[in-house]
Amino acid sequence: MNLYEVLGVAPDDPTLKIRAQFRLLARATHPDMNNGQPSLEFMRYAQAYKVLTDPHKRLEYNIQQGIKLAPRLLKPGHDLYQRLALSTTEALSGGHFPLHFTRYEPCARCWLAGCPRCAKNGLISTHITVIVRVPAQTQRAITVFLEGSGGVSEPGGHRGHLFVYVVPAAEQVALLLRQLPAPKKGISKPIRAANARTVQS
Repeated sequence: MNLYEVLGVAPDDPTLKIRAQFRLLARATHPDMNNGQPSLEFMRYAQAYKVLTDPHKRLEYNIQQGIKLAPRLLKPGHDLYQRLALSTTEALSGGHFPLHFTRYEPCARCWLAGCPRCAKNGLISTHITVIVRVPAQTQRAITVFLEGSGGVSEPGGHRGHLFVYVVPAAEQVALLLRQLPAPKKGISKPIRAANARTVQS
């Protein structure tokens, strides 16, 4: 019996993912869902879980099975980018300003596979508020770096960073003007009136 196949995981999957997969599979086969009697399926899950979540037992099992893959590290987090608009007065005064946005977190129950908890998307939306420090006399757009406030790629993994693009009101107007289409160059042709008639001499 291949214990990795029993739980539907890869030989190099991290322990956290194996735990999450076991919880997901065990929910429907747990003795509490079967009049207190453990099903054969649940016992298989439990046996695989007991071996694969213990580092020493997992290593011994891998050696016996000729598996040379070690558990991989969790994937690194990813960076996020947000925009914070300030009035001219706020930008010149500087200070600490709240930024509210939605951050999508990987579902720890299904490990991005999709389940009822995350509406089968594998991600859970979380409303986040961070405080952005803006230096006084800010007249042009700046980028503020917030370490460790970015996204997570896998449950339990490290977070990426957050980059906040701070734009004062005066700079917002300048950006809008730069986005307007430039006037076309060239000589405009005269427009002839619809009722005009050509007079021949």
